[in-house]
Amino acid sequence: GNTLFEIGLDVLTTTGAITQRGVSCGFQWLDGKLGGLQPGSLIIVAAPRGGGKSALVTQMVWNVVNMGYHCAIYSREMDKRSIFQRICCIEGVDSSSWTRQRFTNGESAIITRIASNKTTPLRVYDDLSNINDICARIRLDHIRFGTRVVIVDYIQLVRGDKKEGREREVSGVAWQLKELALALQITILAPSHLNKAMPARESGD
Repeated sequence: GNTLFEIGLDVLTTTGAITQRGVSCGFQWLDGKLGGLQPGSLIIVAAPRGGGKSALVTQMVWNVVNMGYHCAIYSREMDKRSIFQRICCIEGVDSSSWTRQRFTNGESAIITRIASNKTTPLRVYDDLSNINDICARIRLDHIRFGTRVVIVDYIQLVRGDKKEGREREVSGVAWQLKELALALQITILAPSHLNKAMPARESGD
């Protein structure tokens, strides 16, 4: 442990570097509130189903990738092809073009450019569902590539310890992700499904 004096001294001597530690997510309003994507942080992005959680975090990670940082996506929500298509849409391909399977020359050029770039610092996994397997792979990739930002999408679809009930299982998954973010000093973005209508609790007071 440290005394409050020691902690305060450390804060005072590093205040000027606090905002510089965080990697920009590409959204100025978010960077202003978060100080960028800070190392050691688990950021849970909660919204109702269809609220754009996956789209937002994918855009954030793609922005970080374009700054040269290695990132990873662990998805239980979409498969690898769907994630590739989403990234192409971020770059300018119309989503309806995928449905029709008809692309303009410009869209074809975007798809070819992304598909042929062997050095893009992004890895995508859609075949891991257990939190222990996901954490092990994140650790390995961090050693191999220096991964900086990770998406785990989404948190309720990741399997944990089922012995303690569903609510505690999800809480356990979040706890393991937070511990991992701290240990590796990375940022983990975890979309989470938020129920639209939560029953009101009656006060016992």
